Amino acid sequence: MAHVKRISLALALLFVVSLGIYVQQGLNSRTPALSIRIAVSQTPLSPPFYVAQHKGYFKDQGIEVELVPYVGGHLCFQALTKGEVDLATTSDSVIMFNSFDRGDFSILSSFVESDNDIKVISPASLGIREPGQLRGRRIGVIHNTASEFFLHSLLLISGIPPQNVELISLRPDEMATALLDGQIDAASVWEPYAYEALQQSAPPPNIINARGMYTLSFNLVSMRSQISKQLTEHKKVLSALGDAIRYIAKHPDDAQQIMAQQLQRDPKAIAHSWNDYVFKLSLSNSLISTLESEARWAVTQHRVSSASIPDYRTFIDDTALLSTEPTASLIR
Repeated sequence: MAHVKRISLALALLFVVSLGIYVQQGLNSRTPALSIRIAVSQTPLSPPFYVAQHKGYFKDQGIEVELVPYVGGHLCFQALTKGEVDLATTSDSVIMFNSFDRGDFSILSSFVESDNDIKVISPASLGIREPGQLRGRRIGVIHNTASEFFLHSLLLISGIPPQNVELISLRPDEMATALLDGQIDAASVWEPYAYEALQQSAPPPNIINARGMYTLSFNLVSMRSQISKQLTEHKKVLSALGDAIRYIAKHPDDAQQIMAQQLQRDPKAIAHSWNDYVFKLSLSNSLISTLESEARWAVTQHRVSSASIPDYRTFIDDTALLSTEPTASLIR
């Protein structure tokens, strides 16, 4: 009799355990983990995202993140507007150009700044060392990006009307070959493609000194219609990025190794420009000022169809940022 009771008790326990597993599986199937897709530019500006992925900070926040690589913030932005991703990383100049055509996107946060990421380089054999020597030259540029704004600003400051040079539209990964083959006399290009060009030529190309002329920012952008729907995801992403930025500050060498592996580049290519970057989550009035300055240039140079400069404060949504970094937004 006691033996029968023991068997009955064992069967009852087995039933309870099985029922618990079944219920849990049912709950899991009905409540999948939060997930999001982010278009990320394949440049040394993007460490917060890859460090967060590598160190498990996204998972710590309870969110599954797919980082989708693109060659440049302009392509990241296109992917966002096409619905291929939920968020995108992009430069302030790409935001400016697109703001004249559409107002259906919002800036959630900046995450890096640099005053030396974009460079104008020229083959040493041409002897071009000063901006004034660019007059009449063929210059490679990535249209509607920071590459174009930076070059135009350099030309104007140097007293060279943009129509006095020939602009050749290229992808960033085409610049080094175009310089080597003599298709262009100079290139306005961001890292790591500037470093790539420096390494492929002997002697290395000249870099025209323009450091500090323009401070570029890279920003996390969402379609406006998705903000209320994905606010929880946005908060978790920004929290993970904040953790990654703090890790980068404490462990820069490891962060560089992570980026070198991700971009499949020589670690020296990452180290080459590393000290030019300031990683931080922010939304500041300087971002608004930069966008307004770029917009005035675009209107003056007839690079956009409208003469009315957008109100860039309406493109800012600091809801998610303030919930994770309460002092990071200075927009007033």
